[in-house]
Amino acid sequence: MSVEQSLSQRDCPLCGARVYSGSNSLWRSGRLPAEGWESLSFSSRKARESFHWEYHRCAVCDLIYAPWVPRVDLVKKQVETAPFSMSSGHCDAAQDYADFLMALNEGQTPTDVLDLGAGDGSFLAELQRRGAQSLSGIEASLAAMERAPPQIRSIIEPIFLDPRSASFQEWVGRHSSSAGYLTCFQLIEHLHEPLEVLRAARGTLRPGGYLLIVSHDVSGWVQRLFRSRSPLLDVEHFQLFSKKTLADLLRRAGFESVQVSSFSNRHSVAHWLQLSPLPSPLRQRLAKVLIRARLADCRLRAPAVNVVGLARF
Repeated sequence: MSVEQSLSQRDCPLCGARVYSGSNSLWRSGRLPAEGWESLSFSSRKARESFHWEYHRCAVCDLIYAPWVPRVDLVKKQVETAPFSMSSGHCDAAQDYADFLMALNEGQTPTDVLDLGAGDGSFLAELQRRGAQSLSGIEASLAAMERAPPQIRSIIEPIFLDPRSASFQEWVGRHSSSAGYLTCFQLIEHLHEPLEVLRAARGTLRPGGYLLIVSHDVSGWVQRLFRSRSPLLDVEHFQLFSKKTLADLLRRAGFESVQVSSFSNRHSVAHWLQLSPLPSPLRQRLAKVLIRARLADCRLRAPAVNVVGLARF
């Protein structure tokens, strides 16, 4: 199947404005492989690629999104069967997210946490290491779940985040009003219907519960510096949020006391190199230099790479 044959058209996933109705404009032209749909990679922590969808800017709500994306069933199959590459980046990010959550909880270990898109369970494992209880999550990638520690794997359910799927609806119903914290890290840009997913998942929070969400920042310095070679442009990203549009998303989903700000992540030099837009041969040569110089595992914190949203139910 060609990539074009796999695509279906959609309206703006934030405000519902119709594509090409006079309210949308081209933001980036697409770059897709000639080999076909199966050549696209939906593997977490994959090597940097240069393929991405055609993106438009919605003139109604300002969201950057792809009007033509693969059908949900095709993406579900790709994500469920994609390989998973273990990376120190998962553990680094998990520590940053756990630090933020504990600061929100006035230094106390949080409990009753539901994690959307739990991956290999690094975040849940970090919370458990700090003494947290009543943890659970959902994850679509079976390979990622297999990499989770046994005690964490048992609390992650294999569910694809489709608001229309019976498995997701059943999970939301089973966890109704049970969570003190709902977390969602680097996932919202991957969803076909981000607004509907958050509207449904909001029901898992008890009154006064918090949503903590982290996303790439399309208005940040990374996108402004690298433009068409930015790592944010990727076939896994169906929409890209800024502080403005992420705040809009949370309010439209029914959350209150919305706060949005920049968020910095700490990763190894090797991980930052992997995400860079440098040509692959050059990245490989630099990676070898870093290893020889014993600098590959040095940690660096990049300011304002992502955006964090915090809201209450």
